[in-house]
Formats: sequence, C-alpha cells, structure tokens
Amino acid sequence: LPHGIIFEGGGGEDDLRGTLDDTTWTVTRYNEGFLGAEGVVGFLDVENLSGAADNEDTFVIGEGGHLSGLMHGGDRGFDSLVLDGGDYQSVNYVATGPDSGWITRDEHQLNYAGLEPITDNMSVTDRVIRTSNFTDSARLVDLGGQLRLESTDAIPTFENITFNEPSNSLTINLGDDNNIPLLPDADELNIQALTLSADLTINGENGQDIV
Repeated sequence: LPHGIIFEGGGGEDDLRGTLDDTTWTVTRYNEGFLGAEGVVGFLDVENLSGAADNEDTFVIGEGGHLSGLMHGGDRGFDSLVLDGGDYQSVNYVATGPDSGWITRDEHQLNYAGLEPITDNMSVTDRVIRTSNFTDSARLVDLGGQLRLESTDAIPTFENITFNEPSNSLTINLGDDNNIPLLPDADELNIQALTLSADLTINGENGQDIV
C-alpha cells in the first residue's frame, strides 16, 4: 500500500476510530483501505471502522471492498455511505433501525450503523430492499436513471437509499410490524410515476399495509 502511515490490525477484532474532523473512509479490499486522501493513512486487517460524533463522515465502498465487522458513523452528525461501482447479480438491503442495517452484495455482507443517506452507484440485476420493523411511511421516487426509496416520517424509520435502476427486478418488502407490540401495523408506500423497465414487486408482509 502506497501510504505514509499504515495501521495494521493483525489478528483479533480491531476497531479504527476517526478524528473529530470530517473524514472520508475508503474501503478497497477485504478489511483494507485508507482514510482521507489516498497515500496518507492506510489500514490493513481492520474489521470495524468508527467515525467520531457530531461530524460528517463518508464511507466509500469500492467494488472489491468489504468489512467483516461494522461501519459506524458515530453519534449524531450526518454520515453517509457510498457504494461505488461494480457489477452484481443481487443486492439485498435490510433495515434494522432508523440508521442501521446490512447490505448483501452477492455473497458479501456489509453491516452499518449511525449512517444517514445511502448512495448506491452499482450495476445490479436484482435488488431487494426491506424497510424496518417499525411502522414505515415510505416513498419511491424516479430520479431519471436512478430511484430513491425514502422515509417520509418526521422521525425516519430507515435510511434513504438512492440507487441505479436494476436491470431485471426490484422487490420492496415492507417490514413485519407485528413484531412491535402496541404499535399500529400499517406501512404505507407511495409510488411516484415510474419509468422503470424492470419488474417491480411489493410485499406487504404482516399488517394492514397501503400502497
């Protein structure tokens, strides 16, 4: 790696923590990448990346990049995730909370927390997106070549995702609200005018859902 400073985690479960400054984290290979401008600080054998609180970090995941642990943007602030290119047969998003979840790109899973918007620039044949187990109010918007699935609740229940249109199919699974006692079990999805050529499937799962 052509970096001035290299942090090598070695064996075990390692966590690299960022500074208070806004930081761009770039993951290029398995548990490997660099911080800030390429050529300054690199890391090897690091399973977890953690940004500082109250700043704006960006996590960029290259085509060959993935982590075995967790990407955490830090508390508060406005941290983002960019999936930067690559061709995949399937990509599966699962939201576990307002700012957490995982993304499976073919056989590789990325776990995240403490992040706000997600931008997905990958070429994908089949996409599956599952909203949270809370009662979600969501909107699917056509941006012209890209789509965005966004939470329209005053307090978002899942990450906004902007993504390239899949070539074959898009499946949206609304979360299973019956797992949350004493809460209404009705998700709502507002689909704007679409020019999508791929097949679109909406699964309501449990509850009285509205599309």
